Amino acid sequence: MCKERLVRADCDLSLRDVGVLSMAVTRERLRELDELERMLQAPSAPEPVRGRPAPPPQERGPQRVQRGWDAPVSHGWAAFGVLAWVVLLGLAMAVEPRPAEPDAPALLELASAGVVLAVLAAGLGFGTRRRWGFAASLVAALGLLVLSLACPVTGHHELAGWWFVQLGCVSGLVATSLAGLRRA
Repeated sequence: MCKERLVRADCDLSLRDVGVLSMAVTRERLRELDELERMLQAPSAPEPVRGRPAPPPQERGPQRVQRGWDAPVSHGWAAFGVLAWVVLLGLAMAVEPRPAEPDAPALLELASAGVVLAVLAAGLGFGTRRRWGFAASLVAALGLLVLSLACPVTGHHELAGWWFVQLGCVSGLVATSLAGLRRA
């Protein structure tokens, strides 16, 4: 009769055949799942590379501290470096009066440009929390120290009390940079 036959496109199967076929597929699938489960529960070993023996497992000993220029620094030291530059450079610039001789020698103008580049590099180093930020900070601070010492010598500014404050601020930047390089 009609109920006993399942007709699809070009395939003519009885309902009984469909039941047997679905049971076979289900049993085969269960076997596959059992095999997968056994594989997952078995201890896995890496397959050796052809021609070479597998390397021995490495023991995890104490971690080496990275001390190169690209070594990371803590958030605290990076923030301390930025804070020192903002406060001390801001104070040094605030106490500096108008120059007595506005035209500085070309060599000092070139040194000023180098200091600006070093300060930008230090800011980038602090932002990425890298040790080389303190190295750039030291270069910038030493450049500022040279410029501060050259200021009264070249006649750009007259020597007065502000100069000692500026010299103290720049010396603080040198000390901060050295401390950051040693401890960070």
